[in-house]
Amino acid sequence: MISLTEKRILIGMPAELQRKLDREAKKRRISRSGLIRMVLSEWLEREGEKKRGRKPKEMR
Repeated sequence: MISLTEKRILIGMPAELQRKLDREAKKRRISRSGLIRMVLSEWLEREGEKKRGRKPKEMR
């Protein structure tokens, strides 16, 4: 698995979106990096299910 740093993901991201990420991470009581990893992991899982022809799970 390729490791992405938080700074690399946030390059060029609008400040408002970064603030939204911070608020959501605080609400879920996880770090911003943890939130980004969780969202990417869920997205990859849904994409894999689509390729296998299964109905994707709902996002939390």
